[in-house]
Amino acid sequence: MSLILSLAQTGDLDALLTMDHIVKEELKKILLKQGLVYDEDSHLIWIPPGARFEDVFDFEHVIVASIDPESALVSKAVKAPQKNKQLIRQAIASDQFPALVDRILKNGGEL
Repeated sequence: MSLILSLAQTGDLDALLTMDHIVKEELKKILLKQGLVYDEDSHLIWIPPGARFEDVFDFEHVIVASIDPESALVSKAVKAPQKNKQLIRQAIASDQFPALVDRILKNGGEL
């Protein structure tokens, strides 16, 4: 997606975590070693209906999955439209996400 859209790397990890507190604290330490910071506002993440996930890692006790790009864009457009206005405009103009406008409107977003 970064070849299609101008994505700014923020250095944080937005993630819905289902784990014990101690595991979360260890994850935060691992992220720091990789130059990333866990976004403490991640509990505010909204996943739109119809989102698809792809496993990135599937370890014995940890599964990491990534949301499909179009659903991530829908979430950004609906929940933080001003912050993501330019990104959403680029995504729509790219013609790479044919259902994006309909999904945004269907989920209460505005264009």
